[in-house]
Amino acid sequence: FFDWIYIDTDHSYETTKAELLSYAPKVKTGGVIAGHDYCQGTWTNLVRYGVIEAVNEFCVKENWELIFLTAETNFPPSFAIRKIQ
Repeated sequence: FFDWIYIDTDHSYETTKAELLSYAPKVKTGGVIAGHDYCQGTWTNLVRYGVIEAVNEFCVKENWELIFLTAETNFPPSFAIRKIQ
C-alpha cells in the first residue's frame, strides 16, 4: 500500500478514470492520489483533457474529496484527493 500516488499520463477521461479506479485500492487509509493537468486542455495544441471530469466523477461515485488544488498561473494546476473517512 502507498501513502500517495501521483498520476500524469495522457490526460484523457478514459485513462484518468481507469488510473483512479486501479490505484484507489492501493492507497493506505488517509492516503492521497495526486495528479497534474486538472484543466480543460491546452490552447497551444488545441487538445481537450478529461482530467477534471474523471476526477470529479470519481470523487462523487467513490466517496473521495478534493483536498488540494494548485493556483498556478503559468502552468496547468495539480490536484490531490483522498477517501472520505
